[in-house]
Amino acid sequence: MKASFRAAAGIAMLTGYLAGCAVSPLSSNTPAESKADVPQRSAIKLSVRIHDNPSDEYLLYLRQLGLSHVDVVITSRLGYDRQRLEEVVARLRDEGFQVGNVNNHAFWARKADPIFLGQPEREALMKEYLQFLRDAAAVGFTSELISWNPSKAWAVDGWRADTCRGAVTAHASYDPDKPRELAYDREYTVEEMWDNFAWWCRRAVPVAEEVGISLAFHPQYAIPEAMGVPNLFHSRAGFERAIRIAGSPRIGLALCTGTWASSPELYGDVADAVRHFGGQNRIFHVHLRNVSGPLPEFHETFPDNGYLDIHEIMKALYDVGFDGTVIPDHAPVLVNDETMPYGGVGIGPGGGRAYSIAYMRAILIALEKGWRP
Repeated sequence: MKASFRAAAGIAMLTGYLAGCAVSPLSSNTPAESKADVPQRSAIKLSVRIHDNPSDEYLLYLRQLGLSHVDVVITSRLGYDRQRLEEVVARLRDEGFQVGNVNNHAFWARKADPIFLGQPEREALMKEYLQFLRDAAAVGFTSELISWNPSKAWAVDGWRADTCRGAVTAHASYDPDKPRELAYDREYTVEEMWDNFAWWCRRAVPVAEEVGISLAFHPQYAIPEAMGVPNLFHSRAGFERAIRIAGSPRIGLALCTGTWASSPELYGDVADAVRHFGGQNRIFHVHLRNVSGPLPEFHETFPDNGYLDIHEIMKALYDVGFDGTVIPDHAPVLVNDETMPYGGVGIGPGGGRAYSIAYMRAILIALEKGWRP
């Protein structure tokens, strides 16, 4: 077995051992807590994102991490056929996993520009998309991650580098003075982009409510406009407006802590956002990662190595009773991680991901036992 695979399994085994052998910090002479004071078991489901066809070895790795849930990213290989979706979900269940969130990357990242921009082709695309919602709900997915961002409009430059304790992580920078051409044939106004979102809501929301699937919008970097296209989800106010327009409990957030932290001025505190939106049952999926600081430049870090307080964020999720999936999203790439078996999505598939899962599980154990820093 490969070195990084053994290391990742060892981290997971150690975490499980500590969870099973943890001793209460209270002495044996301490009076028993009242029932009302006893911390509750967390409903948070630790997870990772996987491709539609992960290797058997990768699924073994996930079981060794103690995971029972996975979130699936649909690529161009999968398409939108219900039978294929049923086959993917059935295989995962046979391997001991439940599915949570689905990310239809093949649609939102490659095909959805006419919907974003209000072009004539959007009618046909909506029929295809609504059928996908029905199929995804029918096979057991509880929410869908949506990145509402035209495919060609980007303002942040990104690359990978040794940026954190010698591990490879993602680096991002934003230069407002850097000249950028228009992404499309003209500039778009904020109001017409919101009109396009409202058009989508009038068609998607009734189907989501009918089939019982929640639609979770991923935040974008805190830049109001990119290459002539307004960015609707660049601030907390953007999410508030989207929720008002949709008028449905099925519309909410895929809260990415690293992206949310790109601008405390426009997004605000992450833990406060969890309490606000989570208290309204508007958070359906979470990407938990840490970063070195806000824009204009930052790099991703280990969960205990950035400027965010991951413990406080997870405590907020615990306190509001969040019961969806939480993934480590990106994770630092450790030595020999490139030898990990195929199946994951995002960087950091091996030891770095195991490190992040173990860190998150340790916090949950602490919360469930009532420990405080």
